[in-house]
Amino acid sequence: DDGALPPLSLRAAHLPRIDSFRRLFEADPPDAVMSWRPDPPALMGAALAGVPFLVHRHGSVAPGRRLGMRAGQRAKADFAADAFAWLAGRTPAWFVANSAAALADLVAEANWPPARSLVLPNALDPARFGTPPSRAEARARLGLPAEAAIVGGCFRLVPGKRPFLWLDTAELCIRAAPRPPLFLLAGGGPLGDRLAAEAERRGLTPHVRFLGQVGAAMADLHAAFDAILHTSAFEGVPNALVEAQWAGVPAIAVDAGGSGEAFLPGVTGMLVADDTAGSLAAATLAVLDRREDFASRRAEFEAFVRSRFSLEACLHRLAPLLGLPVPA
Repeated sequence: DDGALPPLSLRAAHLPRIDSFRRLFEADPPDAVMSWRPDPPALMGAALAGVPFLVHRHGSVAPGRRLGMRAGQRAKADFAADAFAWLAGRTPAWFVANSAAALADLVAEANWPPARSLVLPNALDPARFGTPPSRAEARARLGLPAEAAIVGGCFRLVPGKRPFLWLDTAELCIRAAPRPPLFLLAGGGPLGDRLAAEAERRGLTPHVRFLGQVGAAMADLHAAFDAILHTSAFEGVPNALVEAQWAGVPAIAVDAGGSGEAFLPGVTGMLVADDTAGSLAAATLAVLDRREDFASRRAEFEAFVRSRFSLEACLHRLAPLLGLPVPA
């Protein structure tokens, strides 16, 4: 029945995949289908096959909210938004997102029923991360100065993360502090060379280091920070901030998307509404003034992460949705 299909505007490039999933699910009907990618043909095929329960787990931000998208990416985002709107009107499907902010955007963009939506944060497994090293241990292993104030950043060097705003903030802190902090930025991306050249042009290289991809050293690096600065223009929930919280590191973040859901604003970090370098620098210096206080309260950070992001906490949220017993 062609009337059951989504509008032609949604079908042109995606109909073969949609039909492939439809035939797959008709041949071996499942009780439920969960999609873990922002790519809806699987759910559309499942809906056409009559699968009774569908879940779309969207990782970060609504398709239409991403900045700097190329034409092909914009077309994919437009398709996703229209496809989800079609799904919302005809199937018993649920939206799951990793932050309340992302979920609100998804619900609005697709005109999705709020009653069929759930926040499921990205999980952090304490067993895998283990007990973070002390600040002194981490700095000794990494060869970092023991007494310096160190501010970190961990993100991809792409426009949406606004690395030049991070650098502007670092510069203001360095110029203002009697003893300039050391700023360390971990992550790679297409803006890396330009960012390093700009730091050198401004004379900041004694106080700003670009580390590139650090891999397994990331746990030590987080533990070595006194604070972590995050300047992204949009987010689901930044994993880097959650991992830093596990190490007892306070966050300074722009109030963008779900950034403020990765920590407790006013308790384990500061959320900055005015996304200017001046406001971020003031917040960063205020956190550094209290760095020993934050360092003494690592147990509060750990308790927050366990309560919101542990595997157990996430399973307690997801199990009722799937009709499974809540883990003890």
